[in-house]
Amino acid sequence: MELITPIALRRRTGLALVAAALALTPAAALAQTQQPTPGGPDPAPTRPQPQPQPEQQPQPPASDLPVGQQPAEPQPDPGPQPQQRPIAAPPQPGPPIVPGPSGLAAKTANAAILAKELDQRLAGAFGWQWAIAQNGTFVRADASGTARSAADNGGKALAMQPTMRYELASLTKNLTAAATLKLLRMNGRTVESSIDEFLPSSWKRGAGFNTKSVKFRHLLTHTSGINQMLTSIPKDVAVANAPSTWAGAKWVVAQGTKPDSDRLYKNMNYVLLSVLNAKMWAAVNGELTVPQYPDLPLPVTSTSYGVYGLDFLKKHLLGPIGITNVSCMGDAAKDGLNYPVGATQKTKGALGQWPIMNCVSNAGLRLSSIEVVKWLSHLRHGTVMHADDVATMDALDAGWDPGWYAGGHRHGGDFTGTNQVHTCGATFPDGTAVSLIVNSPLAAGAEYQCTIIRRAWQAAMK
Repeated sequence: MELITPIALRRRTGLALVAAALALTPAAALAQTQQPTPGGPDPAPTRPQPQPQPEQQPQPPASDLPVGQQPAEPQPDPGPQPQQRPIAAPPQPGPPIVPGPSGLAAKTANAAILAKELDQRLAGAFGWQWAIAQNGTFVRADASGTARSAADNGGKALAMQPTMRYELASLTKNLTAAATLKLLRMNGRTVESSIDEFLPSSWKRGAGFNTKSVKFRHLLTHTSGINQMLTSIPKDVAVANAPSTWAGAKWVVAQGTKPDSDRLYKNMNYVLLSVLNAKMWAAVNGELTVPQYPDLPLPVTSTSYGVYGLDFLKKHLLGPIGITNVSCMGDAAKDGLNYPVGATQKTKGALGQWPIMNCVSNAGLRLSSIEVVKWLSHLRHGTVMHADDVATMDALDAGWDPGWYAGGHRHGGDFTGTNQVHTCGATFPDGTAVSLIVNSPLAAGAEYQCTIIRRAWQAAMK
């Protein structure tokens, strides 16, 4: 397997230096981006259209997340839609994704039926892509619809492909959780360790934090009490002070919390984990540097913690399995875009992406459906994670949405608002892994995207 070349990063704070470390200029990093509204998992079997997700995360101030161009309103399109040309599936299962026997189990979902069910259930989306692997072997991928409308692509629509990277939204949490478990092991800690050791020393600790009572487990499982704390104060205060950023996490820690609360999904848990992951990576790896300043350190700060998270991901989770050149930044001029309900070839979409400084957090990572299913296969087969850590993720539903199919695991992701993206990665007890990315709202009354995967898999098991 091709190992990713470690990035030579040099220490220094500031937007210009961190952008340089990610091979971006500040203008390229922040221009022409849509303001995504992140949402949490939607456990309901159907999703009204359009319907906000259970958690509407407060929007960061303009200094943290600059507002991009607003898309034009959809207009009637008399012209033809792009050809709905599915990607041809290989006649035989593809090469093994993970080492070891690639033969399928005796009771494995019928991949052809699974593919047919997925295609049928995704009708009405502007563009979608999915990929399937079984027992560590790539089986097939498919895509249909539009990645870039004619209005966004010089008059000629760009068809969706399963190799196109999109913002994964909250599906990123699955990889953030995996990074946390791996970093805890590297630091000789466990999910029961207090987070206090790796909180920035200058941060004020409120109740719960000042007694070292908040553990990694609480953040991984959304049982930290942060959601309850934020909903107990005036909404305008929470919105103003608790965006999904370093500054928001710092403010939340100062307010205090009551750990071991009921599980209530809150993005802030994983924002805080991204800060802790950066500190843990610096503790075992040393501080990073950027090439322009070889003699100056890049300490973990509000402008660099995302660089640490991405660096760790490249070196220890995705790079070793051949997923390279990973980024949290897209190209608004070339990449697939997000679109509103009822989009046509005259509709202007927007590039959905998370702030550059908040990469690999509660959201932020950009991957294709094929890359997601490759990651899930390696995760499930223990090739990049210690088997005990994978078992901990499963037992705690850390990085997974709870209360799903017995023996199966999934996490969804949603950026709602005008231009939307909906994602899901799922694994099943028969060894099947499925990933799905949809770049628009689904048809009115359509099921949640993870429910689409589950029902398609159930039909393929009959």
